[in-house]
Amino acid sequence: MQVLGEEVALTAASINADGVNGGGTVLIGGEYLGQRDIPTAQTTTVDAGSVISVNARQTGDGGRVIVWSDGTTEFGGQIPAQGGAIAGNGGFVETSGAQQLTVANTATR
Repeated sequence: MQVLGEEVALTAASINADGVNGGGTVLIGGEYLGQRDIPTAQTTTVDAGSVISVNARQTGDGGRVIVWSDGTTEFGGQIPAQGGAIAGNGGFVETSGAQQLTVANTATR
């Protein structure tokens, strides 16, 4: 799943990319470190009421979440990225801003 635009804001959002055998990929505001051909946001905000979930339910690794902006990124939500209950490792989470990053909550649980 991709949530892209010049200014991206998630307010009390629930994004679920959980999978039985591995979590999915969620891009908010761009790709890892703003790379690749994915458009990037100037500002990205994820409020405290938002949850982006990429858990593996049974087996496999947790998924991948990128929260990015070329300018200012503010993150206050939650990102569960757990491995499967039977087997698997946790996922990958990046929350960053090229110019400024404010984190007001735990990114993973």
